[in-house]
Amino acid sequence: MKIIKERSKVVEHVLRREFIDPCKHHGFAFPCDEKGIVNEDGLNPMAKANYLACVSGSKSNLIDQGVVQIEYEVVEPAVGICNKCGAEVVLESHYCGACKCSKCGQWYNVFGQALSPPSEWKDY
Repeated sequence: MKIIKERSKVVEHVLRREFIDPCKHHGFAFPCDEKGIVNEDGLNPMAKANYLACVSGSKSNLIDQGVVQIEYEVVEPAVGICNKCGAEVVLESHYCGACKCSKCGQWYNVFGQALSPPSEWKDY
């Protein structure tokens, strides 16, 4: 099987404000771009109120930590092309770590390796 979409990594940025002791490691993080610009319209009402309080200085017990980059891997299933019929197959576990092509019924594991149908699997 040819893999046409690998798992992906996400990089996000947040504008972080942390409380001064005794609440160290607690605070606020607002999604932003690399320059620290927050899309206020994209925040829910409570987050927007907190953001505005942070930037206005009315929450004076906070330390401005600036823009922080957060990197994580999103485990979205890979996508492959079925060896038998050419259809796209989302490689996610539907049954014991395997899935099947919705067009021709060929089974694959989540790495794109072709498998026999589960009816032929044996327990050892």
